Amino acid sequence: MRDLVEKAALGKANMLSNDKPAYLMNTMLGGIYIGFGMLLLVTLGGYMSAEPSLKLAQGVTFGVALTMVLLAGADLFTGNHFVMTIGALSKKTTWSQAIASWVGSYAGNLVGAILLAGVFYASGLAVGDLGAYIDKVVHGKTAPDTLELFMRGILCNVLVCIAVWGNYKLKTEMGRIAVIFCCITPFITMSFEHSIANMTAFSVAYFNGVITLSEIVHNLVPVTLGNIVGGVFVAIAYWVTILKNDK
Repeated sequence: MRDLVEKAALGKANMLSNDKPAYLMNTMLGGIYIGFGMLLLVTLGGYMSAEPSLKLAQGVTFGVALTMVLLAGADLFTGNHFVMTIGALSKKTTWSQAIASWVGSYAGNLVGAILLAGVFYASGLAVGDLGAYIDKVVHGKTAPDTLELFMRGILCNVLVCIAVWGNYKLKTEMGRIAVIFCCITPFITMSFEHSIANMTAFSVAYFNGVITLSEIVHNLVPVTLGNIVGGVFVAIAYWVTILKNDK
């Protein structure tokens, strides 16, 4: 198992160093795939806003986003925290390479999220009940204070990185899909915060003129930092308990 994660970490570091256009495309795909999950979430909200089961339905369906990332292949900022931390702890890569990968994936994910949001906005779908629900969602994300958002970011990426770990640990695609949905359903249902998913929602809302850049920054800064802490924590936990001695 350890060698699979190390190989992935080394591959990310090498792609960033040797083929930046490919790395940018890979990270853009990560932002787009997670963005599709967010668009599905808000679309369900537009149709089912009065339904008591809405949050559960959103949680169950959002797993398609991480499934696309892990099975189709893309580079996701939040999942990178697990992979690159293991790579650095095993000394297959360096901490500077890990940080460079996180910065690169965050930037590429942001570009992908904005592009997807722009196409979605131009499609004319972000209006009516759906537009109203997007407004409700983004202002719900900017209402909590900085510490609350930071903690929600930690909780979110603990679950995301457990799903990423399961992707390396399990042998079959059905098993990997199952663990993805088992981890993603609670994070959405319990309103934890994912920085990359938020980028798409905020971008659509910004194009709609219902949110300001300062409101977006208020959410994304603490959520991003929380995501980093949560992902690094999971990586260190599994390094200490399993991977350190897995040769």
